[in-house]
Amino acid sequence: MQHRGTNTLMMHTRTHGAAMHQAACRVPRPRQPPCRCTTGAAPPQLDLGVSRAGAAAVLPSGARRARPTLTDPTPAGPLPPLQDCRHFVNLTNGIEALPVLQELGLQSSFCRLQSTACEQGHLEALLLGLDANMLMALAQGHCCLMWDLGSRNKEVGVPRAMWYGLEFVRYVLYRKWLKRRPRVHLRGRVVAQEFDARMDGMRDSTLRQISYYAKWLRTDELRLYGVYRATENELVPGFYDGVLDAHNAPGARVPDASAGAVGGGGDASMAAGVRDEGIEASEALLASHGYRVHYRGLSPSEWEAFQVPRQVEKRERAAARAVVAVTALL
Repeated sequence: MQHRGTNTLMMHTRTHGAAMHQAACRVPRPRQPPCRCTTGAAPPQLDLGVSRAGAAAVLPSGARRARPTLTDPTPAGPLPPLQDCRHFVNLTNGIEALPVLQELGLQSSFCRLQSTACEQGHLEALLLGLDANMLMALAQGHCCLMWDLGSRNKEVGVPRAMWYGLEFVRYVLYRKWLKRRPRVHLRGRVVAQEFDARMDGMRDSTLRQISYYAKWLRTDELRLYGVYRATENELVPGFYDGVLDAHNAPGARVPDASAGAVGGGGDASMAAGVRDEGIEASEALLASHGYRVHYRGLSPSEWEAFQVPRQVEKRERAAARAVVAVTALL
């Protein structure tokens, strides 16, 4: 039957029914090739754009990748003599520490762990930006200190690249190099499972790049710490350019600390005792320049104890502001 015009189509539909009309007038589809599964070959894998982290979320728990049992947190020190450490200045705020390093007679190089990458969750980019000299020094058993200055919290001074980025980097290195899963903390919370999920979502090539340095491993502990203090110079125009120019000036050079030429006076005597007295002298020397050491994140009990004096100080400041406000009204 040939359909000519709308009237003929309507008559055909009323006579035979809508279902019969659709079956009679359906356009035949092209024949599908037979499934390769029947021949014993593996079916083609489709890239659905699902990350490994997303795929793990829909798999049953028994099918997920087995993880090592959580071990004790990484050791909080002791800090070796500063002359025996490898020092890395984190760009950009860490440039402010160059005069102190120069005064103490400590050689340094640059690295870049971006606080922005931590804040936005780009942790794979954080790993890809790690300095090869730092990774080799860690694998060889050296203590590596990353110098940085925080601008967000002037009271504490720990930059995000340190309390978050450094913790994640250390955790990944323990997982890929030492096959251990330390109990890592961020502000009083255990975040090992969150860090594992981040690693599961990364490309294999990124993790292989980190695992490469395991062939040079000569230690069973990774000593990656931070040296920090607060800064108010982040937004000062040309500040870091001026510090770099002064550091690279022809007359500027790093003095020889072993010869006692470290800033003169008390600083020189303290630096001379760093190698002999160990952790107390090293931390005291850093504290004399306004710097503190970040060993690892605080456990829940440590974080609670850390918050108590801060809460007391906040209440005291609020009370002082209230007194000033009441006095102004009188």
